[in-house]
Amino acid sequence: MSYGLEIFSASGVRTLSVTARLTRLIYTRFLPAAETSSASVSGFDAATCVAMVVPRLPSLTASSSRVGHNITISGTTISWTPGSASFRADSDLLVFAYQ
Repeated sequence: MSYGLEIFSASGVRTLSVTARLTRLIYTRFLPAAETSSASVSGFDAATCVAMVVPRLPSLTASSSRVGHNITISGTTISWTPGSASFRADSDLLVFAYQ
């Protein structure tokens, strides 16, 4: 095997052999708390890709909860809008492709 992952048992028997790319990060972007915008992600296919927003949260207390952005997807375009007006947080948009 020229690349990949192989796992062997204690007796030397191969129990797993993976040569395909399972997931890869194909796009990332910082989203300021109040930003509404969109981006075209070449190669994005809803059948083999996933997009998610991860809020950058401050230390949370009962009085400092925050929410990240909401995203929508149309073809290869990913659009985002801020969360609740009084509880917005900066976010990171992550797009992964998988096989």
